[in-house]
Amino acid sequence: MNPLSVLYGAVSGARNALYENGLIRAHRLKGPVVSVGNISVGGSGKTPFIIMLGESDDRAGGVVIGVVIFFAALVVATATVILERALQHAVDMKSENDLTV
Repeated sequence: MNPLSVLYGAVSGARNALYENGLIRAHRLKGPVVSVGNISVGGSGKTPFIIMLGESDDRAGGVVIGVVIFFAALVVATATVILERALQHAVDMKSENDLTV
Protein backbone atom coordinates (compact mmCIF):
# COMPACT_ATOMS: atom_id res chain seq x y z
CA MET A 1 0.00 0.00 0.00
CA ASN A 2 1.21 3.50 -0.79
CA PRO A 3 2.57 5.22 2.36
CA LEU A 4 0.67 8.38 1.43
CA SER A 5 -2.58 6.39 1.42
CA VAL A 6 -1.83 5.18 4.93
CA LEU A 7 -1.09 8.74 6.06
CA TYR A 8 -4.26 10.10 4.43
CA GLY A 9 -6.33 7.34 6.05
CA ALA A 10 -4.83 8.02 9.47
CA VAL A 11 -5.46 11.77 9.27
CA SER A 12 -9.02 11.26 7.99
CA GLY A 13 -9.75 8.70 10.70
CA ALA A 14 -8.39 10.97 13.43
CA ARG A 15 -10.47 13.90 12.17
CA ASN A 16 -13.62 11.78 12.04
CA ALA A 17 -12.96 10.51 15.58
CA LEU A 18 -12.70 14.11 16.82
CA TYR A 19 -16.14 14.88 15.36
CA GLU A 20 -17.68 11.62 16.62
CA ASN A 21 -16.44 12.24 20.17
CA GLY A 22 -17.65 15.83 20.22
CA LEU A 23 -14.17 17.36 20.42
CA ILE A 24 -14.88 19.25 17.19
CA ARG A 25 -18.41 20.47 16.52
CA ALA A 26 -20.12 20.91 13.19
CA HIS A 27 -21.66 24.34 12.60
CA ARG A 28 -24.94 25.04 10.87
CA LEU A 29 -24.87 27.65 8.15
CA LYS A 30 -27.67 30.17 7.70
CA GLY A 31 -28.05 29.62 3.97
CA PRO A 32 -28.34 26.61 1.70
CA VAL A 33 -25.19 24.57 1.02
CA VAL A 34 -24.31 22.66 -2.13
CA SER A 35 -21.66 19.96 -1.86
CA VAL A 36 -20.09 18.94 -5.15
CA GLY A 37 -18.02 15.76 -5.20
CA ASN A 38 -15.03 14.67 -3.21
CA ILE A 39 -12.21 17.25 -3.04
CA SER A 40 -9.58 14.53 -2.70
CA VAL A 41 -10.30 13.14 -6.17
CA GLY A 42 -9.63 15.21 -9.27
CA GLY A 43 -10.76 15.04 -12.84
CA SER A 44 -14.46 14.43 -12.37
CA GLY A 45 -15.63 17.84 -13.63
CA LYS A 46 -16.39 19.56 -10.32
CA THR A 47 -14.77 22.87 -11.24
CA PRO A 48 -16.66 23.35 -14.54
CA PHE A 49 -19.89 22.44 -12.74
CA ILE A 50 -19.23 25.00 -9.98
CA ILE A 51 -18.43 27.65 -12.60
CA MET A 52 -21.69 26.88 -14.41
CA LEU A 53 -23.57 26.96 -11.11
CA GLY A 54 -22.00 30.30 -10.19
CA GLU A 55 -22.81 31.83 -13.57
CA SER A 56 -26.43 30.69 -13.35
CA ASP A 57 -27.04 32.52 -10.08
CA ASP A 58 -26.39 36.14 -9.09
CA ARG A 59 -25.18 35.14 -5.61
CA ALA A 60 -21.43 34.70 -5.13
CA GLY A 61 -21.63 31.59 -2.94
CA GLY A 62 -21.23 29.07 -5.75
CA VAL A 63 -18.17 30.85 -7.08
CA VAL A 64 -16.61 30.99 -3.61
CA ILE A 65 -17.16 27.25 -3.20
CA GLY A 66 -15.58 26.63 -6.60
CA VAL A 67 -12.51 28.68 -5.67
CA VAL A 68 -12.19 26.86 -2.33
CA ILE A 69 -12.43 23.47 -4.06
CA PHE A 70 -9.79 24.50 -6.62
CA PHE A 71 -7.33 25.71 -3.99
CA ALA A 72 -8.00 22.76 -1.67
CA ALA A 73 -7.17 20.39 -4.52
CA LEU A 74 -4.04 22.42 -5.30
CA VAL A 75 -2.90 22.24 -1.66
CA VAL A 76 -3.52 18.48 -1.49
CA ALA A 77 -1.65 17.92 -4.77
CA THR A 78 1.29 20.06 -3.63
CA ALA A 79 1.49 18.31 -0.25
CA THR A 80 1.37 14.93 -1.99
CA VAL A 81 4.27 15.84 -4.28
CA ILE A 82 6.34 17.15 -1.35
CA LEU A 83 5.71 14.04 0.75
CA GLU A 84 6.40 11.74 -2.19
CA ARG A 85 9.74 13.44 -2.86
CA ALA A 86 10.68 13.32 0.84
CA LEU A 87 9.87 9.61 1.02
CA GLN A 88 11.81 8.90 -2.17
CA HIS A 89 14.78 10.83 -0.77
CA ALA A 90 14.63 8.73 2.41
CA VAL A 91 14.51 5.51 0.38
CA ASP A 92 17.47 6.68 -1.71
CA MET A 93 19.46 7.51 1.44
CA LYS A 94 18.63 4.11 2.89
CA SER A 95 19.80 2.36 -0.27
CA GLU A 96 23.04 4.35 -0.42
CA ASN A 97 23.93 4.06 3.28
CA ASP A 98 22.24 0.80 4.32
CA LEU A 99 20.11 2.65 6.92
CA THR A 100 16.75 1.77 8.44
CA VAL A 101 13.95 4.12 7.40
